[in-house]
Amino acid sequence: MMVGTLDLESWWHDKSPHMQVFALFTASTCCFASMLACNKGLGDYPIVGTVFFRNFIAWLVVVATLAGTAKMGELRTKRVFDHFLRGLLGASSMWCIFAAYHYLPMAEASAIGHSQPIFLAVLSVLLLGERSLRHRWYGVGAGFLGVLIMLDPHGAGLGVGSGLALVGALLSAGAMIMVRRLGRTESSGTVVFYFMAWGSVVSGLLLPFYWRTPTATEALLLTGTGVLGGVGQLLMVQGYRIGEASLVASLNYLQLLWSALFGFFIWSEIPRMPVIVGVAIILASQVLMIRAESRLPT
Repeated sequence: MMVGTLDLESWWHDKSPHMQVFALFTASTCCFASMLACNKGLGDYPIVGTVFFRNFIAWLVVVATLAGTAKMGELRTKRVFDHFLRGLLGASSMWCIFAAYHYLPMAEASAIGHSQPIFLAVLSVLLLGERSLRHRWYGVGAGFLGVLIMLDPHGAGLGVGSGLALVGALLSAGAMIMVRRLGRTESSGTVVFYFMAWGSVVSGLLLPFYWRTPTATEALLLTGTGVLGGVGQLLMVQGYRIGEASLVASLNYLQLLWSALFGFFIWSEIPRMPVIVGVAIILASQVLMIRAESRLPT
């Protein structure tokens, strides 16, 4: 068993940073899409309760992971306010995104929510001082065009669900900026631990006003939401610690594929044509941006 573990660690460290980031985001986006499928399956269960259990159960997962790897000592931090701000932004984003999935098909809510890299690319330059390169701004412009097409303001696409997904994406970008800042001094486990802890506190304060005892099926889905969210967060934060925020955020688009597959096979959902066209434009712009990034000197 020890030999297998050592072989796995050796195999992982032999991979390039680009391959490591790709593997981390492939796994994390699958976890998040599965988590959102659980959320959609909860139907009319109060969203505040979903947010609380998603955070609290994920917090337990993180605690168990840190305890199992003898890394509890990493939780000492002097950046309490930054962790709180990350938790507040994340919990608010989570509420908007969970609510959007009750109004929209999975692929559509995921597509609009994935306007996040557009906001992230801008904020990473303004707040983190990352390189302001021409091809990144081309990617932002093309991404914004794709979002406008997905929103379909003259059709049936613009509504409460779309607005919630868009606000959730903006708040999520702010949370990712905090992840990038915290990642300079804090470990992945520490960032996720305090995010889940503060998210549990913020949503827990509202929980008594919206409490409803879950059924057995709802309890199972709520548990799945928390476990998948916790594992996804650990993988995602590690990915953000390896690469620049404005670049690795593009790999979040892998979640669109998972969401479309889950939506089609579970709920027989087929995205509207404006959503398909908008996603195609965004994906093409991100592929071109990644190709341009790969030519940059390291």
